[in-house]
Amino acid sequence: MYLRKSRADSKEQSVEDVLARHERSLRELAERNGYRIVDVFREVCSGESIQSREQMKAMLTNVQAKMYDGVLVTEQSRLTRGNMKDGGIVQETFKDSNTKIITLTKTIDFNESNMYDFEHIINARELENTKRRLNDGVNRSAKLGYWVSGVPPIGYLYNSSTKGLEIVESEAVIVREIFARVLAGQNYHEIVAWLNIGGIATRKDGNWHVNQIKRILPNETYIGYAVHGRTRWEKFTDSNGEEKRREIALPREQWTVVPDSFPAIIDKETFDKVATLLAARKQLPKRSREGRHPLSGVVSCAKCGHLHQIQKNSNGNLLKACNYRSPEGVRCENKGVSLSEVYKAIRAELGKLQETLVNAPKATKSSGQRKSLERQLQRKQSELTKLTGAVQRINDLYELGDIARLEYLERKAKRQGEIVSKQREISEIQNSIRNTSGLTNEQRLEYIEEFCRQWTEEVNDNELNRAFHKLFAKVEYLREGEEVTLTIELN
Repeated sequence: MYLRKSRADSKEQSVEDVLARHERSLRELAERNGYRIVDVFREVCSGESIQSREQMKAMLTNVQAKMYDGVLVTEQSRLTRGNMKDGGIVQETFKDSNTKIITLTKTIDFNESNMYDFEHIINARELENTKRRLNDGVNRSAKLGYWVSGVPPIGYLYNSSTKGLEIVESEAVIVREIFARVLAGQNYHEIVAWLNIGGIATRKDGNWHVNQIKRILPNETYIGYAVHGRTRWEKFTDSNGEEKRREIALPREQWTVVPDSFPAIIDKETFDKVATLLAARKQLPKRSREGRHPLSGVVSCAKCGHLHQIQKNSNGNLLKACNYRSPEGVRCENKGVSLSEVYKAIRAELGKLQETLVNAPKATKSSGQRKSLERQLQRKQSELTKLTGAVQRINDLYELGDIARLEYLERKAKRQGEIVSKQREISEIQNSIRNTSGLTNEQRLEYIEEFCRQWTEEVNDNELNRAFHKLFAKVEYLREGEEVTLTIELN
């Protein structure tokens, strides 16, 4: 017996329900006719080709071994409704083994009839027409601004009566904060850490991952756009001669894009700013974004302003020549150099800066405002700790069965919203502290001494990279002949 769900079956029923209903019908057929069922193959995955259906391949292997007199199936098209190649495989396998196909309405014997060839052609055409009708219907719905893309993204709930989306405010506040943190300069890993440390779980009560953030940020649903048809599927034959399908990205002009289809969670200006920031990040080499070298993302070209890349080779680390090309195709001529020369120049420039700062007039600075902000920060951080503990206690109550799931979700969503607000307050206070009256020369000297200490203690590359970024606002590199010049500005 072979069971498989098709497009003709009700979408409201699960695969398991459909297969169970078909199995009952076929067992009744077997009982009426005295058939003995020895194997049942249940295909729970979707796929048109035989190659993508494991149960189908297992069943055909047994048919080829002449293990059955016949195979029970609700209708012939459950075996194959795709291309002529698959139809030929089914026909030859059943014919060579003298195995019959037994459906609810008829029995097919390939050694006595060629009806299968004709019916397979009809089924293949019917499949193509069905797919075309489904695609046309989805495209029409998309053009009307309906939601046609499956499960809505976090922050939204599907409304079956309007065929649109509604905002889930407890989730929307998280989405808004993610966008705000990108604008504040945080990277994917920092945002994921904030979510997981703050006890803000995903819809499935799991941890967040970088790919989830990457899917949220470019999603135009958040500005109210209905977007459909970004990709299409095409068939191809792989190196083993097997027919497969692959997804092809389409240019934007071929998409269906309908503005103002759903309530927006993010305003268009914020969305565009984040898109610009992400595009700029992609221009950095991946190794530089990950901070694998002490000077990753630190040294810029004095001629064109673009960042220099770092390269590891057998002779040591190298600051590569600037590889920027102008829109006219003219390449920047700033040549590279050994990193040891760059480090030597940085140490020399730091020595000059220290001497200048030591001899500069003492600056006075009122610390009252800063101390007040630091007290506020300490208080807000204490409140955040309590909120995080509250989320954990809610989780414990649910696990112990002391509260129902609905109450659990409501209480947790409320606390998560409070956590997001509190973290926003903390971030604003921290920014205010950094901007309060600037740094004194004494503080700059302390920062330089701390940086030099870390450098000499040989901390790992990632920590040293963070120290470079913390101390330097700008490190410009210029090479003229054999002479290397660095221009340094402190934060």
